[in-house]
Amino acid sequence: MARRKNTFPLHLERMMADLYASALWRMAKSVMRTIKSTYKAEYHNTPAAIKADESFKEMIARLTQEYTDYLTSKNMLYKVKRAEMALRSWSFRTVSDSMTAIKDLKKRDYAMLAIEQAIDSPFVKAVSDNFIKTNMEMLEAAGKEYISGISEAAMNTFINGGSMKDLTATMTKYTDGDVAKAEFWATDQMSSAYSEYTGQLHKEAGLDNYVWRTSGDNAVREAHRELEGKTFSWAKGAPMQDDCGGGLYNPGTPYRCRCTAEPTLDEPDEGGVE
Repeated sequence: MARRKNTFPLHLERMMADLYASALWRMAKSVMRTIKSTYKAEYHNTPAAIKADESFKEMIARLTQEYTDYLTSKNMLYKVKRAEMALRSWSFRTVSDSMTAIKDLKKRDYAMLAIEQAIDSPFVKAVSDNFIKTNMEMLEAAGKEYISGISEAAMNTFINGGSMKDLTATMTKYTDGDVAKAEFWATDQMSSAYSEYTGQLHKEAGLDNYVWRTSGDNAVREAHRELEGKTFSWAKGAPMQDDCGGGLYNPGTPYRCRCTAEPTLDEPDEGGVE
């Protein structure tokens, strides 16, 4: 069987990472500005006073509530739903296109019809709902974690008598790291959801097994490269050696995995199902 093009949605992964990053940066700019103005006005001459100052704690609580409301707003929900719709559309199209790998015409036609009908499947809707719910919760968690972390970093700078320059450097460094972490969460969610959609559509089409396909570039981890071209079942997954602590995984479920599943009627290789 000829090797098919990897269908991993890198463009959607980037879209989701940008959504998380832009949300956090918008919040971060306001939070850093508020903390800096508070520091300049109240704590610069007596930094130790912040230890007992309830107004600073009240400010952090107010910022947390304000940006929790922002990160769980209807506008943010709309953006997450739009990302989910793009992913679902991509999943249906790529899975449908991949059915050309099935040489049995009767089974291929059956699979194609099943995929068309699956758009209204409660199982597909469950994947969609879970994606939206999980990402909204993670955005909220990212915001709360950011405000808690940056306020602690600022407080330490205050207490140690740092200058405005020190404060700016500390908060910028912390923000860069937190945004990078949020982007990691976003891309991980996208790859996991793509795997879920692919697996569910294969199952709707009566296809229990798949061929593991890597992205074929230099970034592929060795444990994933070893699985290239081998057949496994959706029920059990593939044995992952020396990655993710071992265990059984389907394509896209290990962290930062861009591998995909190609449909097949073949039985799993040894170590797949049995």
